[in-house]
Amino acid sequence: MCVHAEAETVVHEKWSEMLQEVSACSDGITVDQTPPQEGVVYIDGLLGGIYQSSLKTLSVRWDGFSDVEELGLTPHHSGILRYYISVGSTPGGQDVLNFHDVGQVNQVVLHTLNMQSGHTYYVTVRAEDNVGLIMDGISSSFVVDNTAPKRTDKQMQFPETFITSHTSFSVCWEAMFEDAESGVASFIVSLGSRPGHDDIMEGQVLTTTCGDFIPDTLLVEGHAYYITIKAMNGAGLFTSAVSRPRVVMTAVPAAGHVYDGPPPTDGGVAFDVDFTRSPSDVAAFWHGFSTSLSPVATYYVRLGTCSGCDDIVGEFDIGLSQDVTWDHISLSEGVRYYTTVRACNVIDWCTEMASDGILIDTTPPVAGDVWDGAGDADICFQSQRDFLAANGQDCRCELRPGCFTWRSGTSPGATDIMHHAVLVWRLKPSHQTSQLHFQKQDIYITITAKDRAGNWIEVTSNGFKVDTTAPTVKQVPQLNGGLGTLGGPRLVSRDTLSARWSLEDAGSPVAAHFVSITSHLLGEFESRPLQAFLSNIVVSTGPAPVSVVYIHITEPP
Repeated sequence: MCVHAEAETVVHEKWSEMLQEVSACSDGITVDQTPPQEGVVYIDGLLGGIYQSSLKTLSVRWDGFSDVEELGLTPHHSGILRYYISVGSTPGGQDVLNFHDVGQVNQVVLHTLNMQSGHTYYVTVRAEDNVGLIMDGISSSFVVDNTAPKRTDKQMQFPETFITSHTSFSVCWEAMFEDAESGVASFIVSLGSRPGHDDIMEGQVLTTTCGDFIPDTLLVEGHAYYITIKAMNGAGLFTSAVSRPRVVMTAVPAAGHVYDGPPPTDGGVAFDVDFTRSPSDVAAFWHGFSTSLSPVATYYVRLGTCSGCDDIVGEFDIGLSQDVTWDHISLSEGVRYYTTVRACNVIDWCTEMASDGILIDTTPPVAGDVWDGAGDADICFQSQRDFLAANGQDCRCELRPGCFTWRSGTSPGATDIMHHAVLVWRLKPSHQTSQLHFQKQDIYITITAKDRAGNWIEVTSNGFKVDTTAPTVKQVPQLNGGLGTLGGPRLVSRDTLSARWSLEDAGSPVAAHFVSITSHLLGEFESRPLQAFLSNIVVSTGPAPVSVVYIHITEPP
């Protein structure tokens, strides 16, 4: 709008005033009939573009609002007079915050809001131009979640009970966490020497529920480690779970010892049995397989005719028992049977050992002969009262301590003179005793032969008697005639002489006669003692002349 006034002179009472020509126009007005253009509303700080954890605070910014008719012609370059903002659970809603004037700024932080966790919200920005026309811009929906993921009753899953490598480990955690509001977005897995620590492996981010990991340092045998898993939801909140201690085990159980025979009782010393008399059952026991770094979880046993074989009884799980009895089976005489034990730890790594075998022997030793006396022939009499001796012949039994025992008595098998005594390494036993006073009774020696399977046989001697009295002279020695010239007590002969005598013994028969012939003093010959089995003897003295001789009879040595 413009105003124009022509120049004129105005006459006053005493003077005249000249008025200049005037022309003036207003700055004009703009006719605006369209609302502002819609802009874009952003919510700052959203994780994943949709989630936030704060219930009270909200950071909002916007741009793109403008009014074409007034663009550049108004104090504000966008042509917008002012902005209003509201927050609601529906697009354009105001149930959280009613529209309120925030001026001409394009960013604002709202405080003291009262949003609810798990709900979806919208922010509305309203732009008003200079003629009062408005345009609303609505943000994308966002979800408020201020609760961390929840732990379920599920646990971590591992391929083995122990960590079986020094350089890696595996773990799964499927369905361990849940989050109803924003869901579980990612996981952080770490490994430490203490619960919750990450000094062995720093946290690694995954979106899956299983993983294979390589620690930053080598894992040490026998040491325990802890796996920490952090589950993070869409709002950035997380919950942690720590595993039980995971021990590194890469070793098999120690090689123990397998013994044939029943186990010792009352903590006795373990010993191995090599033979058995039973053809229907054998036993075995074992120890020494388990160690602190590799404890045994179960034992498997089998029986066969060779080390490691299972041709008699197939392998089966016997648990943690450390002995077994194979009974009600048919075993063959003379065959050696082996028990094989396989000890497995909790990761099913095993060590296998077998016994040295047990031989089935049901046959007793072969019987031989027992001779009385210490010599190489059987005796019927002996003169010593304090000495016993015997000689075993042709007894087929392995020579070892305890294979033979012997005893003696006044009847076969009796022990009234000497109780059982063990023969160590020989079959020619002897024994000093003071009990051989049974001079009129036979004394018998019994030898028992026992093999290593426990089979035994006994053999008794024919017996002998003790005779401590010497023979008595019934007729003294005297010369016989017929060989040379006999005159009284003298015999004149150049080369032969004949003598006779008589002896008797009530305790035992006379076994032999020993005759010695000596000359008179300064004589020229002397014969050796001669054994005679008759009561007379003829002796040849050779060509040397003999005048007088004396005959002397001695007892057997």
